[in-house]
Amino acid sequence: MNGRQFLMVAQAALEESSEEWLRTAVGRAYYALFLEARDALDRWRFTAIPKYQAHAFLGSRFRYAADVDAKEIGETLFDLHRMRTWADYDNSIPFVSAFQVEQAIDRALSAVQLLDDIEADPSRLAIVLAAVRAVP
Repeated sequence: MNGRQFLMVAQAALEESSEEWLRTAVGRAYYALFLEARDALDRWRFTAIPKYQAHAFLGSRFRYAADVDAKEIGETLFDLHRMRTWADYDNSIPFVSAFQVEQAIDRALSAVQLLDDIEADPSRLAIVLAAVRAVP
């Protein structure tokens, strides 16, 4: 199974529109992008991603890279992770609207497409990969 399959689950959950399904949709959107980004780095022969703290490692690698495309992926990972954490752990506060969840899913879709676009262009891939590798 690949990460983008979780996007279909996120979209189906969004259609239910009750709070528990909106929370589920955000989590699936985040994991879709997380898994796609992780698998992309694996395909790009990036150094092994540590299993412990993989979320922080992956997010910071993209977010702090000196490349606009990598930064966009990293910011989306960061924002979706924050929403997912709220959705999963802070259930005493009402969650966001269906519109905001739809925007989160759209951002995940766009970031996954950006990963595909990067991978389809060898020169762009080389630039992004060098930027991601350069992050301390």
